[in-house]
Amino acid sequence: MTTTREPLVGVRDKRIVLISHDLSQTGSPLLLIETAIALRKAGAIVRVVTLASDAQKDNLAARSEFEVLPVADSFAQCAQADLVVANTAEAGSWVDAYLRQCPAGARSLIWWIHEIDAWSYAGRMQSLGEVAFVLFDSYASLRNWTSSGVATLPAARVIHPCVDAAFVERAARSRFAFPREGILGTLPFKMATYGRAAVRRKLGIEPDDYVVTMIGTYLPQKGHDLFADTIARLADEKPSLAVKMIVVGFETPSKRKQFMARLNRAARKALGHRRAVRVVRDLTPYYAATDAFVMNSQGLGRTSGE
Repeated sequence: MTTTREPLVGVRDKRIVLISHDLSQTGSPLLLIETAIALRKAGAIVRVVTLASDAQKDNLAARSEFEVLPVADSFAQCAQADLVVANTAEAGSWVDAYLRQCPAGARSLIWWIHEIDAWSYAGRMQSLGEVAFVLFDSYASLRNWTSSGVATLPAARVIHPCVDAAFVERAARSRFAFPREGILGTLPFKMATYGRAAVRRKLGIEPDDYVVTMIGTYLPQKGHDLFADTIARLADEKPSLAVKMIVVGFETPSKRKQFMARLNRAARKALGHRRAVRVVRDLTPYYAATDAFVMNSQGLGRTSGE
């Protein structure tokens, strides 16, 4: 009788350190923590490092009970690890510094690159050709990096991240914290929690509405304006279609105001002020309220939302 080999059987008891540029609830950090969970289930000893100042008590890694190491300790920990994964091109300066201090660490270093706009990183990817392995999320991304001239790639592979059915079922039963409105939102009370339907009501979403969401720091090149224009055109062409949108990621009130001011009537109706959301750390209620996501693509092949 033949047996099927477990895909991660080789990581049991291995020490693995995952380097994330931050711990926000956006595409690449979420993928990294999902990977950390799978590695831990397979028996690996997993540690996480964040390169941003966001290692708060309830950060993304801590919610899944992963120890978050300070950046100051990361080189020593990685030098002793069996495997190190640097997440996103934004980790470039960390990779450069780590390999200067510990050149032998290149043999156990994987770089997982989600960005497709290779040309944007030409000046800060000096160590790309030195690592043991590079992962990409799409063949289009691999082609861009191969043809960019940024560096000679080592061994590379394309993977296709996904969310499994068990996660979707668990999310449907979950409750999510949602900020109180007005002056109550400034008081130090513990936030109440709500199911998906209640969160949608608080955001002005009707039961039959189909909600499309884009999450990421608002920048013109990230496609927020194109997203709003597309939903507005869809609403205009099909008035009977109950479509609404959520846009999360305005760093300042002025940027939010500028974005809202340029919207036409159909776009403003589909968005509304309650669903144009500032940069927030806890994105779970907005994910929960959503039916479909628009991922920032920056060109063909980008798979993680920003």
